[in-house]
Amino acid sequence: MGVMFVLAPSVSTAVSVAGLVPLARAKDGRCALLPQKAALGQVNGRACAPGKCVRVRNGRKTAVAAQAGAGAEVDDDAKLREQWIWVQGQGTEQEQMDAVDAFAKQLELGSVNPWPVFLHGLIFERFNKVDNALERLQKAIEWGFDLPDTRNHLALNQLRNGDFASARKHFVEAQRHRERALGNENHILHEYDSNLSQVTPPWPAQPLPFLQALVQYRFGDYASARRVLRLAQIAGTFAESEHSAEATLLLLAASARNDRTLAVVENEEMQRQVESLAPSFALVAQMYTCNSNEIEHVFGSIQSQISQASMEPGDAATLGFLVALACHAMPEKTAAICENAFERSRQALHRAKSLRMQDNAALDVYEQVLLWIESGKQ
Repeated sequence: MGVMFVLAPSVSTAVSVAGLVPLARAKDGRCALLPQKAALGQVNGRACAPGKCVRVRNGRKTAVAAQAGAGAEVDDDAKLREQWIWVQGQGTEQEQMDAVDAFAKQLELGSVNPWPVFLHGLIFERFNKVDNALERLQKAIEWGFDLPDTRNHLALNQLRNGDFASARKHFVEAQRHRERALGNENHILHEYDSNLSQVTPPWPAQPLPFLQALVQYRFGDYASARRVLRLAQIAGTFAESEHSAEATLLLLAASARNDRTLAVVENEEMQRQVESLAPSFALVAQMYTCNSNEIEHVFGSIQSQISQASMEPGDAATLGFLVALACHAMPEKTAAICENAFERSRQALHRAKSLRMQDNAALDVYEQVLLWIESGKQ
């Protein structure tokens, strides 16, 4: 495993390698990443670059002035939040890139530190420059920033390019990193979660279990897709998520491909949740439970919902994709009505993407799954 880097507490020793200060052992036994310059100031026990450092207070970063032996704190949260425009996607692509570079310079991280490279990858991801995002994320891993977030974002962008095999591999590797950190308080991942994750852009797509299950579905491993989603629902991953309906409907699709009766049982457990989120999603659920005589009426009601001008294009695209997924999951039952479902879904996706300049990750993934389904490689 390569050297991994995060900002963290003071260390007793450090060795410079290729201009970086690599994983070092702190006095308390924890691993740490120092700014590129080895000389550190100390403010109330915190590690600071000469002149300033960053610490967490009330869940936010706070600037700390390393005044000679005094450790006076400068409450500069508002100013810092204004600088972190890349977190919530404020400004143009170049403005976000410049803000990351300025912040890295402020922390004296140096030009070959992997963390800013990782953030550059996420900015490219946000602006739908998938190839650029992949190049930066891969470089961040090569330079030592091999963490679950890096692997998961790499997998997401590989999905956007239709590379399901590579995405599957990186999702697995990300989970292995998480498992290694369980019960190990010295694992470098805890430093990332408590520090750098707060200045990292939010995840731009559906929750990870949904995407992981979709990959398993793509490879015909419907039992694994069901297991991933069921465990996530038991753990409450989708309880407050706007994507809980999509997760439930993907679970029904995987169940239908595996066992038609099982799909009905699972729907009886979850339909209340679907209905509470949106009537249109509940209609898709009905495709799994109604008989062959009723499904044409249900399908017509869904298409009427999608064609309504009041429906947000992204929602229409998502609903169209879930209908296409149901058609794939139940080909014999839906053959008479689904002839044009895939084409309609693709058109809805193209329309939604054309209206959005940022954060098309989820729609890209849907489009790639549709391409796979239509290719006949089920």
